[in-house]
Amino acid sequence: MDLNNITKIIEIFENSKVEDLELESKDFKIKLSKKNISETSNKVINDEDSVKNEKYIEIKSPIVGTYYCANSPTSKPFVNVGEKIKAGDTICIIEAMKVLNEIKSDVSGTIKEILVKDGELVQFDQVLILVGDNND
Repeated sequence: MDLNNITKIIEIFENSKVEDLELESKDFKIKLSKKNISETSNKVINDEDSVKNEKYIEIKSPIVGTYYCANSPTSKPFVNVGEKIKAGDTICIIEAMKVLNEIKSDVSGTIKEILVKDGELVQFDQVLILVGDNND
């Protein structure tokens, strides 16, 4: 199954009332669940969070998958709070369907906050990292 079809399946699933979906063929297996989403979507966003997100650039997940901050559990993280990054720097890995996808920054600046934990399931368009300009 190609990536476009998988993306369409995920979009349909996200817009449906279905809570769990599992598809399997001889070539692939995909399992989707909205149960983890409810934990994060129930978080109340206060005014301070809104102001913080307006001040910083958000780096969002381009795919659904598992977030990893480093190449391996024993490797140092790609980025840490307070570090400067350049556009094109690898900031994390997101594993989707047993494929490790290096996620690269499209902005330069200073890492202000990392909003996800290593090994956490992330959703498409979920904010992963907040970046400030180098003058912050």
